[in-house]
This record gives sequence, C-alpha cells and structure tokens, in this order.
Amino acid sequence: MARNSRPETTAAVLDPREAEQESSSLDQLQLSNVGGLTDAELLAVVMSGGSPDAASRAGARLILDQPAGLRGLFDFDFDGLRAGGFGANRALALLANRELAVRFAQTQIPLRTAFARPREAVAYLVQRYRREPTEVFGVAWLDSRRRVLAQRALCRGILDRLSVDPRELLSEAVVRGAAAIVLFQLRPSGDLEPRAADLELSGRVLEACEEGGIDLADHLVVGTTPEPWVSLREWW
Repeated sequence: MARNSRPETTAAVLDPREAEQESSSLDQLQLSNVGGLTDAELLAVVMSGGSPDAASRAGARLILDQPAGLRGLFDFDFDGLRAGGFGANRALALLANRELAVRFAQTQIPLRTAFARPREAVAYLVQRYRREPTEVFGVAWLDSRRRVLAQRALCRGILDRLSVDPRELLSEAVVRGAAAIVLFQLRPSGDLEPRAADLELSGRVLEACEEGGIDLADHLVVGTTPEPWVSLREWW
C-alpha cells in the first residue's frame, strides 16, 4: 500500500453481536498479560487508551484486513488513517505507539554491528532509515574489523556535488579512529538506479580515501526493504 493511500473502509463495519462477543473475549483476558492478546486486540487497546470499544476493534480489523496485515501499519500516515475513518485521537495514538516501537527496535541494533558483507550493511541501514519520507545520504565509520563505530545522515533530498565534502568525512574518520567508511543512500521511491551525481561523488570520496589511507568499503543505494539494493563499487 502506498503511503497516504486510504485503507479500505468496508472492514470497519462491526456487527453489534460481534462487538459483544469480542468484548466478552477480551474481558476474559488480563490486559497486564499483553503477550496473550491477538494483534487485533493489541491494536484495539492501543487506539482506545486501554479500554477497547467497538470503534477501536473495528479500526484494528480495518488495518489487519489490508493485504500486508500488521506489516501494513508502516504504510499509514496520519492523513491516510483519517481518510480511512479514524478519529484524530485514535490515529495519533496509533502512530505514536508505532514510533515508540521503531525507536525501541533501533536501540536493539548493536552499535558495533559488523559489516562483513554488503547485505549486512543494507539490513542495518534499512532498519534505521526505512521510514524517512525523503532521500537520505549518509556515512558509516567502521573499525578495522568492519564494525560500526558511528553512522550519520549527512543530507536529505536529492544529492548534488555540493552536499558532501570528502575531506570532512576523512577528518571525522581520523577523529573516530576509523579504518573504513561506507557511503549510503536511501531512496523511499525504490528507484535505485545510480545517478551521475552519485557516481561523481563516489569517485571523489574514493580518491580522497586512497590519499588519506582510509578504505572506502562501499557505496550502497538502498530502498525501504532489504531487497533489492545496489553497490556503486561496480562502477569504480
């Protein structure tokens, strides 16, 4: 589902008898034992502030009835939820809880994750940046064992030759004691075809790294999912 698209609203119609049955079922569960709740019940609890009602259950079913199911929750934004029939408070509660979940997931990624292979770097970067609404260009500094010392988004929007100074990347590499760097670009559009500006910048950084004794390990162009991805090493 494309971001900003509205969910199908037919699933939001809840039969009163079904609402009563669902209410009885949920009442039998201890809400403190949230691990025992279904996806629909959890969503209803989140949207209702802890007291599920017919509207919150209908909203949960509306989301889960989409083709992507629970994963499709990341395709909704505030306007999309409102267009699908969600009240402002329920939409805000749902998005706020989703953001908390994303931030928690990011804290579980070890800072010194090793980039032994490009695929590992891609998975790491997608996890951190997949929800960016615009293109992101950044760099990860690695130690001699290809473990991440730090990573940072340097600019957002379409890259041009003035966006990044290779000397600054190398200066920070020296300060951090980095042995290598990885350049990365995330494109929410899914268009991963390298542009002339990408290749030109990649070449300038590669030249600076060779002069400074730092290894440019890769320049990756990724989308919002781990597959597909492109390595600009093919053009060096």
